[in-house]
Amino acid sequence: MRFRVLSRREVEAGGADSADAVVSIRPRRPSPEDELDLAIAQAVEGDLEAVLVLRFDDIGLERHDRFVGPALEDVDRLLAFGRAVGEGHDDPLVVLHCQAGVSRSMAAALLLLADRLGLGREQEAVRAWRALDLEGRACPNPRLVMLGDAALLRLGRLEAALAEGCPAYRIARDGWRWLAAGGPAAVPQRRARGRRG
Repeated sequence: MRFRVLSRREVEAGGADSADAVVSIRPRRPSPEDELDLAIAQAVEGDLEAVLVLRFDDIGLERHDRFVGPALEDVDRLLAFGRAVGEGHDDPLVVLHCQAGVSRSMAAALLLLADRLGLGREQEAVRAWRALDLEGRACPNPRLVMLGDAALLRLGRLEAALAEGCPAYRIARDGWRWLAAGGPAAVPQRRARGRRG
């Protein structure tokens, strides 16, 4: 199975052409998508079963303000789709995209690679994933990675391998953990000290 990770703009410009399957990750709240839908339909030659649309926002938490992050159901759908595509073709090309092609779609690509390679090959999955990041901009969605690690029964090994191999991921993961713990409210405030005269 081969993977290509693109931005929405790259898909709309025809970058998904010749794909055997497309994973389209979009914000939870729909926006005008006619051009995107047309580009994807053309890429898979109208085969709607070759397209998976997932809707969640690019946040590292389950919920935050008006945004909703990925859920285990999204991971289950992604993995089932990847397995079905793998059974239907000898060497399929799967195009994954989100808005910028650096967070949600890169995390999804890692999960599909890890699933394809199997247990105990997490480091290899991360190395193969890094080869997809041609511009070195990837910062996989931490919540999607952690949910995928659990769904694939990796017991934290996939997430740890990614944290070791991708400093940007580690920074994003730690930032979302800090926010989940209360963000600025979790930092002890120093008392203002008055000066005695």
